[in-house]
Amino acid sequence: MRKTVSLLLGISLIMVSCSQKQSVYTISSDFKDCKSVTLDTAFYLDTVDEIKSLSSVNNDLCVENNQADPVFTFYQTDGQEVGHFGHYGHGNKEFVLPHLLKGCNDTLKIIDDGSKQLHSVYNMQICSSKKLNVEGMYEVKTINWPYIGYYCFERNKLAWKIYDLEKSQVVDTICFVGEKPYLEVFKWDVSSNRKVVFAYKYYHKFIICDLLADTKIVNKNIFLEPNQKPQDSKCYYTDIACSSDYFILLSLADVDVQDISNAKSRIEIYDYDGNPLKQLTFNGLYLHMAWNDSEKRLYLVPLDGGVINYLQL
Repeated sequence: MRKTVSLLLGISLIMVSCSQKQSVYTISSDFKDCKSVTLDTAFYLDTVDEIKSLSSVNNDLCVENNQADPVFTFYQTDGQEVGHFGHYGHGNKEFVLPHLLKGCNDTLKIIDDGSKQLHSVYNMQICSSKKLNVEGMYEVKTINWPYIGYYCFERNKLAWKIYDLEKSQVVDTICFVGEKPYLEVFKWDVSSNRKVVFAYKYYHKFIICDLLADTKIVNKNIFLEPNQKPQDSKCYYTDIACSSDYFILLSLADVDVQDISNAKSRIEIYDYDGNPLKQLTFNGLYLHMAWNDSEKRLYLVPLDGGVINYLQL
C-alpha cells in the first residue's frame, strides 16, 4: 500500500507547475518477484565507439554512436543491419547535436540542436529540412506526432516541455525545482495510453503523469525515498521504457563506483499506480536499453559496448 509523504515543500525534491494537482508517496521496493538472472546475447556490434543511446524505432534497434560515423545504425533484432546514416560535422547535412525522433506513418525525423534544424529522413537520406527555433534540448522524444517532449535548463531550474512541431509552440511545461539543476536530470518515456514517467538519475525517485487527449499534463504522482540528498557519485536510474501496463527502469543503485569491475545492474518494473512488480539483477554495467513491446523483450548494451544483450520478460 502506498504511503503519502507530507513533505511537499519541506525538502528540495519538488516538481512544480502552474495548474496541475500533485501527490507525493514513499517509493516502495517490496517487489513481488526478485531474482538474479543471466542476459542472453542478441548479436554483436561492429562499432568500437561508445554507445550514446539504444532505441526501438519501427520494430528495429537503433544504435547511436557517441563520436564515430555513421551516427545512427539500424538493426533487425537478429542483428542484420538494415541501414545507417548521419555524419558529425558542421557541413551541409552533417549533425552537431542530433536527436532521432519518430515521425508520422513510420517516418524518421532528426532535430539537430547544434544547427537548429528539423530534418526529415527517407530511405536513410535527409530529404528536407527546416529551421527550428528551440534552444538547448535534452532527452528529446516523440509523444505522438507532431508533439515532442524534451527538457531544458532555464535560469536556475530544469523544465520539461511538450512542443508542437507543426505549430512551433510549447503546449505545456513542468518545472523541476530542487538542488542544482544538473542534479535534477532524468530519463523519461511515454506509454501508448498516455502515461509519462520521469526516472531520476541522482535520486531514488520517479514521477508518473497523465496526459489528456490534447497533450496537457494532469495527475502528477511523485514516488520517492524521503530525506534524500543527491550526489553525482551515486547513480540511480539510467534509462526507462514504458509498456502499456507497466514501466521498466534500469538502475545502477547497487553499483560501487570504486569497484565497477564487479558491478551489478538491475531492472525494476512498476505498474502505473507505483506498485513494485519485479526486480531482476544481472552482472555488468549497463546504461542503455530498448523495449520491443511485440516481443516483450528488453535489449541492453553494456558500458563497453560491442554487443547487444536481451532479457525476455
